[in-house]
Amino acid sequence: MISVILPHLVKVGFFIQRTSRQERRQPFRLFRELPQGKNMAKTAIITLAHGSRLSTANNEVEKLVEIWRQQKQERDKLYIYTAFMQFGTPSLGESIKEAVKEGCKEILIAPLFLTSGAHITNDIPEIVSQMREQHPTVHFRQCPPLGSDERLLNILWDRVKEHLPSKI
Repeated sequence: MISVILPHLVKVGFFIQRTSRQERRQPFRLFRELPQGKNMAKTAIITLAHGSRLSTANNEVEKLVEIWRQQKQERDKLYIYTAFMQFGTPSLGESIKEAVKEGCKEILIAPLFLTSGAHITNDIPEIVSQMREQHPTVHFRQCPPLGSDERLLNILWDRVKEHLPSKI
């Protein structure tokens, strides 16, 4: 799923930036596409999942991100990380620190969330605000959640078809 959806987000530039508590209440603002060419800053994409108390669930996220990392990193020179909001490691803050340590100057938070709940609208911007203060030379952006993207319906339909009675 991530290899189908998130590369499109990166290529067409659907990114948001929140810089203050007031902006949290404002609609998402769109920004330009990623810079291209020799002068492109090192860019990190942090794929952020909710996390689970079940390690097998967190392992599925890690596996998905590893597949995406293999597809994108070599060709696009992106640094792709995994992070969890809770019940898993690394945390968002830990992944941001790792990306900064790697020399990334652009950090995109790509949430594996379906809707704009409390983590998307409050928690992530708060963590990013703290990280922005610690790393003022780094440019942070947050992608919107997956939302009601019709491409998700194809995946859902594939899952449903696997369990439909053969008579239908």
